Amino acid sequence: MKIGHLGEAYVYKIECEKLVGTTYLDKIDESKALDPSNGFDILSFELDGTPLHIEVKATVGTEDKFYLSNPELKTSKTMKKAGLKYVIYFVKGIMSDSPQLTVIEDSSLTDDYLFEEMNWKVTKKRLGSLK
Repeated sequence: MKIGHLGEAYVYKIECEKLVGTTYLDKIDESKALDPSNGFDILSFELDGTPLHIEVKATVGTEDKFYLSNPELKTSKTMKKAGLKYVIYFVKGIMSDSPQLTVIEDSSLTDDYLFEEMNWKVTKKRLGSLK
């Protein structure tokens, strides 16, 4: 849980920096993470004011793998159907001096990751992969 909280704090800081000077800065809501039934951790905004629902995944390692729960995946699909923006912010090396952030814009359409049902293990595809 500590790693998850570190990831959420890191992403919250990035979103605050992105929205400095806009009316949306004070509207970022990181309290969403307190209720797992939300299916996302942070409500932020694009620069044009479009709501951005962020699910944060963090790891101390450098592997391109994380776990997504069924409710998180369901939320992703439900929001997409409703025309809402849901993204996954995947932070590798969260305890290092320079964490690496990958933004997965659409978990249902990405060709870069394999989704395996087991509470959804997500692994980045390698070149030459058949799937």
